[in-house]
Amino acid sequence: MVISCYLASTGQAVRRYQTFFDKLFTVFELLMTYSCPVIVCGDFNVHVDVTDDPHAVRFRELLQTFGCVQHVTESTHKRGHILDLVITTAATDISRVRVDGMLSDHALVHFTVSVNTLQADEQWLTCRKWLPLTTSACSAST
Repeated sequence: MVISCYLASTGQAVRRYQTFFDKLFTVFELLMTYSCPVIVCGDFNVHVDVTDDPHAVRFRELLQTFGCVQHVTESTHKRGHILDLVITTAATDISRVRVDGMLSDHALVHFTVSVNTLQADEQWLTCRKWLPLTTSACSAST
């Protein structure tokens, strides 16, 4: 499952981050009920590379709560900082994460995901022909 996120960099910062983290918590809570690989990526506008930034600290705590990993390690913004993220669950096989070229004030982030396709087991079922179901037949059996 792939989810794209965007946190706008405008508006009242405290309320915006609070609302975003609350919604992201709810999304992760829901995602953990599925037993499939999960990738959450996008422009989070959180300076995850600044260890003492309160939003980055809260963000890292949220990821740890759900056993998620943030993979981008290079600056993704023209002014520095890692804002564009690729986040996965432990069950997701991701590799070759790299930042490449500025498309705007943000860089393009590439990554590779290994996906296993499941083959359904083929089963043949046989059953007898259904008889018509009538009210009288149902009441006669009780």
